[in-house]
Amino acid sequence: MSLKRKWPNREKENPKSESDLYTQLKSEIQMVRGQGEPPQKNPLTFSQYLCDLCSTSHTISALKQCAVCGRWACPDCWTDAYYVCDSCGGIIALKSIKL
Repeated sequence: MSLKRKWPNREKENPKSESDLYTQLKSEIQMVRGQGEPPQKNPLTFSQYLCDLCSTSHTISALKQCAVCGRWACPDCWTDAYYVCDSCGGIIALKSIKL
């Protein structure tokens, strides 16, 4: 006798019909830099790196990498509400508008 209970057949969810926002963004937005790739160094300073959006110089600890596009962004170019760069944050804001 089997101890497993046979559950009634449920309809499997179709991931292509109703995908989440993160999956949609990853398919629409081109990756600028891979996850874990270091930011571009500032050639004028010894220990500073460049923000990919505004090209200002910052320390590595001040920059955050966007999970969607891979850009490194400074605090001025970062959207805390979605925890992505301003570029991807604008696309999220546009997609979240209810028509």
